[in-house]
Amino acid sequence: MDSKEKIPFGVWFMWFVAASFITYMFLLQTSVSVMIPNLMRDFDIDTLGMGLLSSSFFYPYIVFQVPAGILIDWYKPKRVMTIAILLCAVGTLIFTISDNVWIAAFGRAITGFGAGASVAGALYVGLRRFPPSRFAMIAGASEMLGMFGGAAGQVEVCIAVAVRIAEVSTTTC
Repeated sequence: MDSKEKIPFGVWFMWFVAASFITYMFLLQTSVSVMIPNLMRDFDIDTLGMGLLSSSFFYPYIVFQVPAGILIDWYKPKRVMTIAILLCAVGTLIFTISDNVWIAAFGRAITGFGAGASVAGALYVGLRRFPPSRFAMIAGASEMLGMFGGAAGQVEVCIAVAVRIAEVSTTTC
């Protein structure tokens, strides 16, 4: 594909879906930071426990990035990213409904495994579906969407936590 050719809408859509997974991943990565006081209170943990809970996402995420890239090369992004997004959703659900810190950490770990495929998937689509002259722009736009997710993870989750605290305090008074 020549860099001057018009890129079909379907290709842009495919990349946007893949890059949106990066947004979701960064949102999940950063969201715990605004819940620290609540999590420490609810799980009755100290700062060490909070660090372990928070890092339970990152270790699987780091470890799974290379295997995720290999799986994406073998099975293509659609299959691998579908499973990865489902893992993120299941892990987030487990984290959300858990009343035990170890179960919450398990949920975060599952989420981390799933999130490991996010960047590799979006970059794979960018590399395979766009002209080589557009790869840097696609990589930069993918990273931009990821950072947007990180910022949204701070703001949106902070609002949700504040609303939840307000609901609890009005119903218990």
